Amino acid sequence: EIMIPLTGEAKELKFVKDIVVKAADEPDTELPVEGNLFANGTFEDGNADGWKTYQGSAASADAAKNGAYGFNAIGNGGWGGMFNQTVAVEAGKTYTLSFWIKVASNGVNIQVRDDAGNIKYDGAGAGWYDGNKYAEWTYIENTFVAAADTLNFNVCGAGNGTPESAYFDSITLVKEKDPSFDGYI
Repeated sequence: EIMIPLTGEAKELKFVKDIVVKAADEPDTELPVEGNLFANGTFEDGNADGWKTYQGSAASADAAKNGAYGFNAIGNGGWGGMFNQTVAVEAGKTYTLSFWIKVASNGVNIQVRDDAGNIKYDGAGAGWYDGNKYAEWTYIENTFVAAADTLNFNVCGAGNGTPESAYFDSITLVKEKDPSFDGYI
């Protein structure tokens, strides 16, 4: 039995939803992000269910940053897609996109577009993630307001004739809480 003492007035209490207890030699794991609009953004079932995949891209234990699996995006050197997913959102609401990326070879382009064609996220300026800057795991986070009712997270090749490979993990899209709601009922 574990007891956690809480003190203070009721409005100062914080609630803990998930507690994980594990042995010191167990690998790091990640709890699913509550409210993640992407299906299977952690790839922890060892598959890419919920994602459209191309060119041999797939979930892989070799691509894991958190937990046992991540996603290995593979390209043949063209502009072709590696993987993507489209999700429903609410126009006018604020969302945060986050993911871990590690480029294994060459580079990849990442864009998030809404169904009106507006670019909501265009990677590192031009949407390009190259192997020189992102050769180690890098956390990316971007907050934006949706202008339409769907968003598409799309990763495609570099288009320079050199095959690409990049690892992704913990891809999330979360609707931000309404700032006028203070959390108390």
